[in-house]
Amino acid sequence: GILEPSSGESSSRFFYKNERVLPLLFVVHDWVRMDEKGDRLAYLKNNEFDPERAAVVESDQPGFHRTPEMSASMPSDITSTPRGMSARVQLSADGLAVIRSAYYPAIKAKVAGVLREVVPVDHALSGVYLESGEHQIEFYYDPSRNHRWELMSLVCWIILGLGYLIVLRRRNGIERMTKQRDNRVGKTYR
Repeated sequence: GILEPSSGESSSRFFYKNERVLPLLFVVHDWVRMDEKGDRLAYLKNNEFDPERAAVVESDQPGFHRTPEMSASMPSDITSTPRGMSARVQLSADGLAVIRSAYYPAIKAKVAGVLREVVPVDHALSGVYLESGEHQIEFYYDPSRNHRWELMSLVCWIILGLGYLIVLRRRNGIERMTKQRDNRVGKTYR
């Protein structure tokens, strides 16, 4: 709905409130696997798609069972951490914990301190499969992968710099040898 400005404010501004916004972290108990990007996007645009009840994934996890009749489970004790967030989740059936954060390979998840695979959910978000029961889940950003690329970039720059110095040194050596030869040749003809 639209929130009207108070009487003392300008009437040219309106604030829109999304009554159905999902929380930062929620758990769905139904998911559909779709391998093709076009199929996923078409399904997500469909008016029948309800992100509170189901999710679209690119890969299934063996051993996890869907429960389509259940609506989303909400976590408790959501806390912010320096690199991400953690929450406690109580599930009566298997589920897929979805974090409203863009899927990125450096996003990691731990469930009860054990690293779990993070999967793309709803084409753009991140998620992790959970079995029924109580779980402490943590989503966090792990920059270690990026440090490898930084190190590789540094090594490449060093190699490039050394190559440049070698070429420069050879060129200077050739110029010196050419000058010496020209001086000898010039002395012979004088």
